[in-house]
Amino acid sequence: MFTREYLMASDCIASGCAPNRRATVALWTRHLRAIEAFRDSGAGFEGFDIESRLADSGAQLARVSAPEYLSELEGTLGADPFCGATK
Repeated sequence: MFTREYLMASDCIASGCAPNRRATVALWTRHLRAIEAFRDSGAGFEGFDIESRLADSGAQLARVSAPEYLSELEGTLGADPFCGATK
């Protein structure tokens, strides 16, 4: 009953991929906004390649936002769909 195939086909496992994707998109969005805010703040950022960090964060956000990202999550437990849910 608890074979890999059985578990991977279960609705519980499959339903964890969408919340995982939403959380990952939100995380990379926050990263990108934080870097933009730091750049726009006028704070000294000698030694930081801000533009490279912006490009990398933008690329990661695009990757996790793409429909193909869900296939990268296959075989993982995903995220708890009830995490953060209110009563």
